[in-house]
Amino acid sequence: MGSQLFCVTLRRLSSDCRRLCRSSVNVSAAPSTSTSSSSEIIQSRVVICGAGVVGNSVAYHLTQNGWKDVLVIDQGSIGGGTSWHGSGIIGQFKPAFERELVTYSAQLYKKLQEEGHEIGWKQCGSLNVARTKNRLISLKRYVSNCKAGGLDCELINVDSMKSLHPHLHTGDLEGGVWVPTDGVVSSKDVCTTLAKLAMQMGSKYIENCKVKQIITENDRVVAVETTSGTIKCEFVVNSTGLVSE
Repeated sequence: MGSQLFCVTLRRLSSDCRRLCRSSVNVSAAPSTSTSSSSEIIQSRVVICGAGVVGNSVAYHLTQNGWKDVLVIDQGSIGGGTSWHGSGIIGQFKPAFERELVTYSAQLYKKLQEEGHEIGWKQCGSLNVARTKNRLISLKRYVSNCKAGGLDCELINVDSMKSLHPHLHTGDLEGGVWVPTDGVVSSKDVCTTLAKLAMQMGSKYIENCKVKQIITENDRVVAVETTSGTIKCEFVVNSTGLVSE
């Protein structure tokens, strides 16, 4: 249930971000490459709460689409929360609505690595194993669905699995699925890189800043009250992860 809720949240966040990017933009803020204090910022069109991988990604994509008046706040430091110790596994063998987001992420991380940003991206591929015949049948059906959605994946036998991963014990396995475009990345480095690029495009950051409450008027967000002061805004993105409630 928790995983399902997480996927739905990401889907809604991705949809909301695309909607913001399609809106008209008033570019006025000067580019910055360092974090700011709240005394310098009393208003921002968009306030993103949480400087983990999701918050930094939203800031990066908004600035890439022309938004400059973007502020990211975090109760700690950039990438210092859950994202700091994330596994960094980029696996695309998932339901369609989630796979679209993961596939885009894999392509983005590969692009950033090729551009010289050291984020630890390695396209090593992945194996999804089956220990029972019923599980293998289930994976076979899932492969058909994923292939129809454009994912490069293949149902393979135990010998092929052994050749791909010589240290894998295959004595109790029936087969598996090979996804060559999967990979791993350094979660912390992704956070800092996306934040750096967002700041270069005009986004601002305030660290060690906790959200106290979201202020609304007539069912619309008007400000965010924080431990560093009140920030007027038009939009709020909640990307605080486990503490979002």
